[in-house]
Amino acid sequence: MRFKDIFWGLLDQKENKRKREQKKNNNDISQLKPGDHHYKAYVGHPDQYDFMGATQFRLLCALGLRAHHKLLDFGCGSLRAGKLFIPYLEEGNYFGIEPCEWLIEEAIKNEIGSDIIQIKKPHFDHNKDFKTDVFGVDFDYILAQSIFSHTGKDLIKKALKSFGLSLKPRGLIALTFIEGKEDFEAEGWIYPGIVSYRPSTIAQLIEEACLFFVRLPWYHPRQSWYLLSKDKNNLPTQEQLAYLTGVVFNEPAFEESHKKNLLGFYSYHALDKAYLALDKTHLRRTKNLRLIPTEENRRGGKYAYGEWAQVIGIFQTLFYQHLDRKVDNHILDMGCGTGILAIASEPFLGEKGAYYGVDVRLEDIEFCRRHYPAEKFHFFPLKAKNPHYAPQNETQDKLPFENEFFDLVTALSVWTHLSEEDSLFYFSEISRVMKKKGRAIITFFLLDRAYDKSLPFRAEAEAKYHMTAQNMWIFSKPAYDSSFWFCPEWAKVPEEAIGIKEEALGLLLQRSSLKILCHYPGNWKEIPGVFFQDIMVFEKE
Repeated sequence: MRFKDIFWGLLDQKENKRKREQKKNNNDISQLKPGDHHYKAYVGHPDQYDFMGATQFRLLCALGLRAHHKLLDFGCGSLRAGKLFIPYLEEGNYFGIEPCEWLIEEAIKNEIGSDIIQIKKPHFDHNKDFKTDVFGVDFDYILAQSIFSHTGKDLIKKALKSFGLSLKPRGLIALTFIEGKEDFEAEGWIYPGIVSYRPSTIAQLIEEACLFFVRLPWYHPRQSWYLLSKDKNNLPTQEQLAYLTGVVFNEPAFEESHKKNLLGFYSYHALDKAYLALDKTHLRRTKNLRLIPTEENRRGGKYAYGEWAQVIGIFQTLFYQHLDRKVDNHILDMGCGTGILAIASEPFLGEKGAYYGVDVRLEDIEFCRRHYPAEKFHFFPLKAKNPHYAPQNETQDKLPFENEFFDLVTALSVWTHLSEEDSLFYFSEISRVMKKKGRAIITFFLLDRAYDKSLPFRAEAEAKYHMTAQNMWIFSKPAYDSSFWFCPEWAKVPEEAIGIKEEALGLLLQRSSLKILCHYPGNWKEIPGVFFQDIMVFEKE
């Protein structure tokens, strides 16, 4: 029923338009006559006609189709796949259903010739009722490419039920859908209209037919392949699906096949989870990377596994450089999130030290308590209000630690989300809980001379040293009417991103007992940097 195989290109423009309008009115393509249209129906780009036949042949062969199997080509159309299957299969093993009898006749005449029909003896039926039992045989494979892109749910249900009844116990059904965000609601045959269904609806329709399925990562320029069976054990495993990509090489028309990689099927979550389990077995010289969580628990603007590993390495090096004692340290991590600096801190705890993480997000604290070893890692919720991260909280919350307790305080991307009031308050708090000669390593968006020099050159283009737009990091709007704390124009609330002028840094030092030891400029300023944000190292006097 490859009705979309009919191409309206040989008629003049006026007649073509008239025929299309007539088709919309009666919606019965079987009334077409030989000579009305060219038998060789191009869909989309004309140069994809042979590809769409070849890719179906490649797919079924990869799924195990052999010459002795019986194949039903449902909606075989102008035999663009049939011209490959018929010579390949043994005599009498190809079955095609196509309501337009003349379409097959034209294809035999012009594409494959009558001799192959005499030799291979394929079977054809021209019913319009979605019946697959008309041949009186059961099939090893059923193929339905670009059929359900033109059908309402009523015909999909009818076809799937018929497929199941005509399929051998170990048989496979390969078919395509157009996936969308909404479901097409009308009934019947929709051609030449194109319809789509949500993946959840497609799954429901298949399950209602008492069939099992997997979504194939096999390349299709416009649709998605599904593989169905009566027995889920007949379907490929997740590992086997990795070999069913259908990528096309050396053909500009199908360059996107390289981009539609496994992420379109597996999801980053599934790949990441499998990768981490494997990666941990290969760690030799970076012991603490075993603690990196899976992707759903990586946050703070650092999402990819590789970026977590990089940031851990950067801050582990900084901790080593700025800690007088390399073991048995007590470390406080402000805004610990899901523990990226907890991982960096691990080598410096020793037997007598400990890590303490605080955060306003209770769900992150609960995750960290489950994920990190309790004997060395301790996590506490901070009930401080932050309009971006914790709008439900009401007041500032003092740190729940005694004075002069910590050797090191860290804060990664925390002061970049604090208003002037909160920034001053918590800077004073970390000063209180630090030991004398203790160190603090904190990141900022520091609006200094290097930042000012970058402003005339910022554009919408992706930056040289990071993968966000250069002009995203322009802090031009005062945060709550502050003179020294600023946010970008795009920020819905200032706490989404806050930069501070050098005068603000002076105020922070006045409210504390800290002095600046070192400044590592951030590459957000369009200069090479150790890290994305500015890193400031402080010492308590």
